Amino acid sequence: MENSAGPVRVTAAFSNITVIGPSNYTVTKIRSDLKKMRIDMGLALPRIEVSGHYEVSGQVLLFPVRSQGNFWAAFIDVAAIAKIYGKEVERDNEKYMSIERLLVDFKLKNSRFKVRDTVNHGSVIGEAMNQFLNNNAPEIIEEMRPAASLAIAKHFQTFLNAAFNKIPINHWLKP
Repeated sequence: MENSAGPVRVTAAFSNITVIGPSNYTVTKIRSDLKKMRIDMGLALPRIEVSGHYEVSGQVLLFPVRSQGNFWAAFIDVAAIAKIYGKEVERDNEKYMSIERLLVDFKLKNSRFKVRDTVNHGSVIGEAMNQFLNNNAPEIIEEMRPAASLAIAKHFQTFLNAAFNKIPINHWLKP
């Protein structure tokens, strides 16, 4: 994930990620134009917890930042919107949907973060970073939201295409 504009300019890489909670969602809205292969969905997710390994480098305000280690984050009351733009493809005399573009946006009511920085070896910097993240979470999330939306959309486009490429349109969409 990369954000190269504004006061928070960072590159962040995440690995060995465990996510708990996104399967507990409610579809709040759905609108479709099946002739154009367009589907818009609203989703509500009460809580998402994410943990794993992170590496961050960049600049926050005027301060250089370099950190890596383990992280945990909780996102509470997430409202998401997904806009799916598909096209029909034919394979083996069957018609399938392929997602050409997926746009994702989200808002959340609250969040909490905890990082265990291994670069600065548990110094005061690590605790200061936790305090900074939690005290400024809304501003940081708002600044990183475009980059996060792109990363989420890229992941889910791959995931959804894998599903749509296995199930012909006429099996999940009845005329």
